[in-house]
Amino acid sequence: MCRARFRRETFTIAAPPIVSGDIVLLPDSGCPPLDVSLQATGNGTAYTWLMGDSTTISGTTAVHSYTQSGIYTIQLIVSDPNTCNLADTTTTSVSVFEYADALFEMSTNIIELNDTVSFDNLSTNADSYLWNFGDGTSDTLFEPQHQFAQLGMLQVCLDAINTQQCNDQYCLPIQVIPVINIGVPTAFSPNGDNLNDILYVEGRANISLMTFRIFNRWGELVFETNDPQQGWDGTYRQSAQDMDAFAYTLVAQLVSGRQVTAQGNITLVR
Repeated sequence: MCRARFRRETFTIAAPPIVSGDIVLLPDSGCPPLDVSLQATGNGTAYTWLMGDSTTISGTTAVHSYTQSGIYTIQLIVSDPNTCNLADTTTTSVSVFEYADALFEMSTNIIELNDTVSFDNLSTNADSYLWNFGDGTSDTLFEPQHQFAQLGMLQVCLDAINTQQCNDQYCLPIQVIPVINIGVPTAFSPNGDNLNDILYVEGRANISLMTFRIFNRWGELVFETNDPQQGWDGTYRQSAQDMDAFAYTLVAQLVSGRQVTAQGNITLVR
């Protein structure tokens, strides 16, 4: 009796490859505009980048600029139609920080020597501050006061600084002028000789607003002006006043913002 013999053979069936990918991102954070470079690693035949801001890029590398702050999720789709899973998706994220916004106001932009100025800090998204007053001095207070002891046109700058080092700077000019002296002469002589014929407030070029009044000995108002360039010619109701003593009051605001009040007597000499 013959027995049949069977030969066992082993077959190896290769499984289709699996596509996969990964991302190399540099840098992954920074201040706008933030330029990033991406490199895909993997075994795909096609690479598609979804940049998280409605931008799509194809290729194994991508370069992109983010102009607005925010956190963006980047997707890399690696595909190969000859693989088992056809496509693989991997993600990473990039953080685009928000800039600080430097802004301030100051109490005046024209001051007299050795005057003190107050600063109102209106900055946002900042953690620390650096003031440069343009005279070689600085401060880190939120809202400093500063005395200016240097004449000239200076530039005050504020650096608003945040922890991400997305800093901002804002500057304003300030003019430091010599100390202003104004006053009223004690006498004048309106006699038509073109010498001291008009009584002006002295230092009037540095006055921005004023009220200047002159009264006779009976308390009548004989002259009033709000114009620093206008003086009294010694007349009242179109009549020349006799030699006499007159009283005055002066309220003035200087171009530096300083208020001045004064009163006294004037002698009209004929």
